[in-house]
Amino acid sequence: MKIAMLHTPIVRLGGGIRQILMLARGLKDCGHDPVVFTCELQAENTFTDLLDGLDIRIVNARIPEELRRPEFSCYADLVRMKGIGNAVDDSFDIINPHNFPTQWAAYVAKKRTGAPVVWMCNEPPYYYWSDALKPRGMRYLLEWPLFEIFDRKAVKSAIDRIIVLSNFAGSLVSDAYGADFTVIRSGTDEPLGSIDRFAARKRLAIEDNDFLIIQVGAVVPHKKVDHTLEALAGIRESRIKALFVGEGLLTRYRQKAEDLGIGDRVIFTGPVDDGYLNDCIAASDIFLYPAEQTWGLAAAEAMAAGIPVIASRNNGFSEVITDGENGFTFNAGDINALKHYIIYLYEELAVMRNIGENAKIFVKEHLSWNRYVDRMESAFMDTAGKLKQI
Repeated sequence: MKIAMLHTPIVRLGGGIRQILMLARGLKDCGHDPVVFTCELQAENTFTDLLDGLDIRIVNARIPEELRRPEFSCYADLVRMKGIGNAVDDSFDIINPHNFPTQWAAYVAKKRTGAPVVWMCNEPPYYYWSDALKPRGMRYLLEWPLFEIFDRKAVKSAIDRIIVLSNFAGSLVSDAYGADFTVIRSGTDEPLGSIDRFAARKRLAIEDNDFLIIQVGAVVPHKKVDHTLEALAGIRESRIKALFVGEGLLTRYRQKAEDLGIGDRVIFTGPVDDGYLNDCIAASDIFLYPAEQTWGLAAAEAMAAGIPVIASRNNGFSEVITDGENGFTFNAGDINALKHYIIYLYEELAVMRNIGENAKIFVKEHLSWNRYVDRMESAFMDTAGKLKQI
């Protein structure tokens, strides 16, 4: 099959970008012909090794000057997506958009080619479900017709099948579009368990006897960084420290850590490359995931390395965690529960190691990249086959 895979700018290290590149490589290994369309590529800032050998097509669109203002960013995105959609010709058997707003590009491509569309909806637009990121005021008024009229029409008329990473993501899709969904979880084959923990700690200047909790992702409010800092501030043991890996509001949160009296127990790395991230995960004792998200690829990588994950029940990754067996979950915003699980694992190292081993086994059996590629390939073939019969 020839598959048009559509993505937003590939300019950084991120779970969605790793996912589409791993899927493209896996499909190519299976004998298919995947082509990745994007509006921008910065190879030096992303997964350079995963780009090797892939057909990546960059579609540049001229953005009118009046749409370059921040309040019109979604309309500028619409212009970019129209360009990508027009670049997809009728030689493709399947159109496979990924991150928002590539479903708009798929709508354009479907109208031109008639090819079936399978949307890998990592999460629907924040407009529909995130109070923290939903547009406000004048921006809301500007974006209302784009989402309430165009986006809903595009999804209803062009998308033949929606794939999501979790049931939580599926519920958001149902609420936004009234559409059915299929859950196919991505995973990891990262050999983090082979990274020497003590060598990684030495490279990161972490003491051997420190108990390190890690949170990976943008350092911004909706990732619940505040909750992690407040939980840590409520723990007196000075050996328990926190490592935040990612870019964002670093100055703001460094100041908050100082104000809470834990400035010497918190490390903010800023943006890092893939190797440094792997060292950070391998050097850690616990992986925290308090954010409201549809999935968590870094959390899967932590489990693969035998590191217990403590996740909010308000994110999709919590669906693969069985409390006390391969990790722990807590109610979103319950800082006391988060603090309790950190202290419990710190005091019960044998339990922590057993949970870590169970987590490693779970990922190997249920969350591998090969499994993800196989299920996506089946979804493509099934969707194409059904439409041919109509």
